[in-house]
Amino acid sequence: MELLDRISKMVEKYNWKCDQLPSGTVRVDVVLKLNDGRFRYQWVFLTQQESKAGKEIYMNSRVGIYNQTLLYPMLKKAGASCCYSCLTVVNDTYDGKPAETFVIQSVPSADISDDMVYKILFEVANTADFLEETFYGGDNV
Repeated sequence: MELLDRISKMVEKYNWKCDQLPSGTVRVDVVLKLNDGRFRYQWVFLTQQESKAGKEIYMNSRVGIYNQTLLYPMLKKAGASCCYSCLTVVNDTYDGKPAETFVIQSVPSADISDDMVYKILFEVANTADFLEETFYGGDNV
């Protein structure tokens, strides 16, 4: 099953937005309802890829520009909410220039159930948004 087709069912069910970029990456705008009733939105990027282990779904969501001072406290906060995902630093661009970025990522097997894809995708979005709000005060990248 194509990744976009698979994700489209979730997008429709939860009233999210999604599109496919020219690279084939699927971009999902996950709606997060906060405890105070407000809504926030977090982009999650998904790419199906082949590895030695088989087909995988690479999911990631940006948190913010890497900052050595934030590394330790962010790792501590992320550890409390990451069951299926992790915090990492990746090479990226910011304002058209090379930069390192904190991201929440997960790389599950493509053979997992749609329910697990939802759980992991939601965790990636929710954790990235929580860290972005906590350490950057809101949308950062």
